[in-house]
Amino acid sequence: MAYLTPSLLSQLPLNDIRDQQLPNFAPVQVVYKEFTLFGKYPGYDDIDRPTKIDGNNFDIEAFVKNIALNGYTRNPSPPVEKPENNPLDIKISRDSYVIIELDRYLGFTFTTLVDPVTQVPLEGISLMWLTGDHPDPLSHYANLRYCDDSGVLHDDPAPNCRIAFFQARKMKNAKNSYQQRIVYVMDLPTGGTRFEDPDIRFPGAGSS
Repeated sequence: MAYLTPSLLSQLPLNDIRDQQLPNFAPVQVVYKEFTLFGKYPGYDDIDRPTKIDGNNFDIEAFVKNIALNGYTRNPSPPVEKPENNPLDIKISRDSYVIIELDRYLGFTFTTLVDPVTQVPLEGISLMWLTGDHPDPLSHYANLRYCDDSGVLHDDPAPNCRIAFFQARKMKNAKNSYQQRIVYVMDLPTGGTRFEDPDIRFPGAGSS
């Protein structure tokens, strides 16, 4: 995979996650991922089972604020599975809240860049290359928010925002083979910006 650069990203078909709530969204779980580096290789640390929730009586904002202030409480580890070749993929099999937290030890934070030529904004999390197998893939994501270290929520990346969260709905088709690419845009504490482009996979497998 070629390393992403601002100039390359500005040429790609990036799409913002919609601000409004997903219609008839019925979340049953929270999928939490902590982005980190294993040496020079990116991945998610200490992957655990999704948190089961009652979507009618669940406050995602309070859940996220608690993570920012007190850290994430992990669930029992999932059964041991064969390691995948795509350690950054997120597997979704039902309506879910997705939370991405950047490893605090690394000092990364979500950011927004604006290409100086095209003026295309590169937000902390964006959708890229929408799947062509669905008439409206954007309809499966909504309500992207960010949270800073003080537990304050933001509509766009702000200083010290290490947590992002959004709604995600499983896509369905006859082949069960959807993959939606997303982009993380992160500031480095040493200066500069890092980009990662994992996939959200449908229908998903394993524990999520």
